[in-house]
Amino acid sequence: MTERFIIDDAGTLIDMQTRDTYDYVSDVCNLLNELAEENQRLKNDCSILVQSNQEYRKENEQLKNKIDVLEDDNETYHKSLEKLNLYTKRFIPTKCTNEFKDCKTNRYYWLDHEGNFEGCLELLNLLDCENEELKSENRQLQGRLIYEK
Repeated sequence: MTERFIIDDAGTLIDMQTRDTYDYVSDVCNLLNELAEENQRLKNDCSILVQSNQEYRKENEQLKNKIDVLEDDNETYHKSLEKLNLYTKRFIPTKCTNEFKDCKTNRYYWLDHEGNFEGCLELLNLLDCENEELKSENRQLQGRLIYEK
């Protein structure tokens, strides 16, 4: 360790860092007071930095939680996209007016209705897709119940 302050042979105090010299006891006393004040300011600065660091940690934790939520939302979104990609049109129109085919059962149906034929088919296909999803979810839940028993 190198010493910052030394006393030479004449009894003069020398600040080795700044090369200032102090001949009188009052000068040394003033220097010690200045150093004590600077140390106190540094301690206060450290305390403020520690407090700021704790606040940043809390903010970081909140941001991590938000990121986790967003990642969960993103995963849910992608799973719903995957479900949409699984969407198959079970019911398709034929060349005959108001007739459609059930591709699952290979049966043909005719709507005795003059309304929105395409809308009806779309609704049938959406309901069929939802039905398949609910069946799949039901199978998963039954599997969990069996596993938990």
